Amino acid sequence: MWAEPEGESSFYRVQWTNGRTNRNISVTETNINITELTAGVQYNFTVIAVAGDNTTESAMAETFHFTKPQVVRNLSVLNATTSSMFLTWTEPEGQRSFYKVQWTHGEIHGTVNVKQTNIDITNLTAGVQYEITVTAVAGGQSTEGQSTTVSQFTKPEVVRNLTVGQVTTSSISLMWAEPEGESSFYRVQWTNGRNNWNISVTETNKNITELTAGVQYNFTVIAVAGDNTTESAMAETFHFTKPQVVRNLSVLNATTSSMFLTWTEPEGQRSFYKVQWTHGEIHGTVNVKQTNIDITNLTAGVQYEITVTAVAGDQSTEGQSTTVSQFTKPEVVRNLTVGQVTTSSISLMWAEPEGESSFYRVQWTNGRNNRNISVTETNKNITELTAGVQYNFTVIAVAGDNTTESVMAETFHFTSKMMDYLFHYNSA
Repeated sequence: MWAEPEGESSFYRVQWTNGRTNRNISVTETNINITELTAGVQYNFTVIAVAGDNTTESAMAETFHFTKPQVVRNLSVLNATTSSMFLTWTEPEGQRSFYKVQWTHGEIHGTVNVKQTNIDITNLTAGVQYEITVTAVAGGQSTEGQSTTVSQFTKPEVVRNLTVGQVTTSSISLMWAEPEGESSFYRVQWTNGRNNWNISVTETNKNITELTAGVQYNFTVIAVAGDNTTESAMAETFHFTKPQVVRNLSVLNATTSSMFLTWTEPEGQRSFYKVQWTHGEIHGTVNVKQTNIDITNLTAGVQYEITVTAVAGDQSTEGQSTTVSQFTKPEVVRNLTVGQVTTSSISLMWAEPEGESSFYRVQWTNGRNNRNISVTETNKNITELTAGVQYNFTVIAVAGDNTTESVMAETFHFTSKMMDYLFHYNSA
């Protein structure tokens, strides 16, 4: 557009060129819209007033300007990390001088001009949504095309300090610290190697339930950005659930120096069993794969507490222990002998057995009648016997449970006959 010149003129000759092609048009108005130009190109314009003879011309009025560049095409984020984004785009049609790249997170965060059709934007905040605009700028460095915008989240940082808390036979508790930067929620995933599960949570902890006892579970926690898609790297840990308690623990046989135990496999899984036996303090520990054990080298007549605990594959996660209490058999009493004998009594004596015992059960019979008595001493005078009769005697050491007995020590003897007794009495 322009103003009429002073004096008179008939029309105006408008000329324009991009340096390679020249065009012109005659108009009578004081403005014209020049069309069919190429985007992003500098055009030089001249307007000349022409007199009524269509030949006599004024001096030229000149100006120049760039057309706006076209919009860039195919703007996309090829890769986003926790602190950077790599973008590419396609050249716009026409021409341009450079590209102005701006990125915002609530407000303009950065601006840079580049010649190439890609840029790696760095020093970004993790887990944040950025609006990135790319604008083609013409050679005058002020004429800008229409901007193209893409929105993208940086990846959240990995969660920190992922740890396992309480562990049971069917649950494992996880906890972690928020990642640096921002995130929207967490995706918790776990697997036993065959099946996979996942859940989304906003808290920084989760108690995973309905697990199988004695099984290793691998856990991953992933921070997810506000687009519900962009994820952090995985924080990983693994742990075994506690094995279940062993079942039906029992002592099948106890001797003076050994106990043979059996039990039933617990539900779920286990790696091995830790067997401990105590007599006041831990006396022995052994690990076994099978569901039985013969514990040897025990002391006779002693009460042992035997615990069996299922242990998981990490060789440290233990289930609840099952305990059984049992006495070994006392040893047989030693040196059972007969002392003084009368017509109605026989005196017995013996030495304590090796190991321990609580008391002694003394039994006697004449073949028709059976009698017994319990004593704590190592001797007993058996009275009210019949003269001249053979009596069989047994002495049994009994353990502290009043039930577990030693093998019998046996002897027999006749009471004195009355005539023999009187003869010896009168002789004396």
